Amino acid sequence: MICELTATHYDRVEGLFKPLAFMPFCAGVLEGSHSGRVLVDDLKKPRTAFMLTRGCWGYLAGAPDSPGFLQALREALFAGDLLGKEVCGLFLSCPPADWDQQLAVLCAPRDPIEFPRRHYVARKGGYDWRASVPRGYVIRRMDRSLLYGAGREVPEDVRKMLEAIDQDADASERRCGFIATCEERVAAYAMIDCLVGDVGAIGLFTREDHRRRGLATVVSAATIEAGLKNGLSGVVWDCYEYNLGSIRLAEKLGLVHERNHTMYCLHLDEGRHLALTAWYDADRGNYDKTLQTCRRLLQRLTDVPELAYLAAARAWAAMGAPDRALDNLNLAADAGWSYAPDLESPEFGRLQGSREWQALLERVCRNGDSGTVP
Repeated sequence: MICELTATHYDRVEGLFKPLAFMPFCAGVLEGSHSGRVLVDDLKKPRTAFMLTRGCWGYLAGAPDSPGFLQALREALFAGDLLGKEVCGLFLSCPPADWDQQLAVLCAPRDPIEFPRRHYVARKGGYDWRASVPRGYVIRRMDRSLLYGAGREVPEDVRKMLEAIDQDADASERRCGFIATCEERVAAYAMIDCLVGDVGAIGLFTREDHRRRGLATVVSAATIEAGLKNGLSGVVWDCYEYNLGSIRLAEKLGLVHERNHTMYCLHLDEGRHLALTAWYDADRGNYDKTLQTCRRLLQRLTDVPELAYLAAARAWAAMGAPDRALDNLNLAADAGWSYAPDLESPEFGRLQGSREWQALLERVCRNGDSGTVP
């Protein structure tokens, strides 16, 4: 059986979700400061519960021995009744106890993909970001005047942030953000994108053609400093275990590594799910397994996602087969791949600088119509 709790009864599942309370979006739904849905096995005395927020972020808590609930939840996921037709996958977190077999039930016929993460918290500022602003850039706090600059394109995340400030004037000082502009164009931004009590979670983005200039460091440090000065007790930074750039930045800013946790990924499309599996195996250095998954995908499907070719290219490059790596990268470009930062994967180090590499870069940038070759 599966039922949906109304927000007025979320107190009935607070104890179930307590092990996940360190995750601001989960805590925010229970607090009522963030929208979401909570499904349970019993409306009056729930033992197992599932929370959905932000479209594709799920939290599973409570007693794992509830096969009827998990089966009903699985059917709702794959039917599109829960996520909606426009959402194709789920990032799922659950307490680290006895859930392995139950996750297999929920994700069948897919195998859930483990997505290890690091959880950092900033409790004090101190990074001198003002002395680190690159020449040609202006750093400013987000406010509604951003929406009215002539010719300025404001990212959708920033628009939503400003709307949230309008709706919660009392929290406007803590729900802050900073942007970096170059010739009036937004190049990078960081913001407190979830506020729960006196704790905020930070999100950041840098445009592809403005990366590797220290902008993420500057806007993140400015946002953390402002949030802590205006009443936050902590700013949460949560990142993928193999995102070395994010880890280095968190540690550069002096954030404290408080815990590791595991998120699970499920894509409802078989091809995309297998491609993601291959990619994350490459992250772990399991290159033989990466190639096995890619071969399995090629045998099953004719419409192969570009990510599968990229994963295979990483494996071949790491195993000393540069020609096969370049062949797969070009197949990815044939399939429409347009995200040049994927080429920063460490396995491609020996390929960089060749004529074939430069030609590949140009193809990828043309696919993205960015006009800029990194």
